Amino acid sequence: MKVRFPAKEEWIKIFERLPPVFKINVSDGVVEVDCPFGYEFTRDACRLSVREFARLFRSIEVEGGRKKKKWDKIILEPHKTVSVAVRWSPTEYEYVKKAAESAGMKVSEYIRSCVFMRMIRDLNIE
Repeated sequence: MKVRFPAKEEWIKIFERLPPVFKINVSDGVVEVDCPFGYEFTRDACRLSVREFARLFRSIEVEGGRKKKKWDKIILEPHKTVSVAVRWSPTEYEYVKKAAESAGMKVSEYIRSCVFMRMIRDLNIE
C-alpha cells in the first residue's frame, strides 16, 4: 500500500516514527510512504488540532488500500486479497473464539493480530 500526502513537517513526523520497513520518500512537496501493512494513529499522539487532523485525513491518498477516520483515529489498511485456510480441532477453535471475544475482536481479526505480533518479533521489525 502506498500512502501520499503533502510534505508538511508535522505530518512527516507521524510517519518517521515507524519501523524502517515503512519506506518514506519525499519528492516535489509530496511524501510517499510504502506501507507493507496497516497503520493507525490518533490525533492526540500526533499533537494536532481537530482542524489540522481533519486536513491531514482529507489530504491522504491511498493506493492499494483504504483510509478510514474513526473518531480521533486515522486507520490506513491495505486491501486484503489473499485468503489462508486454517484447520482447527473443535476445542482449539473454541479457545481461539473465547480469546477473540474477550479481546472484543472477530476471530479473523484476532488471528491476524496474533500472527502480526509473532511476525514482528520473529523478523525483529522495530
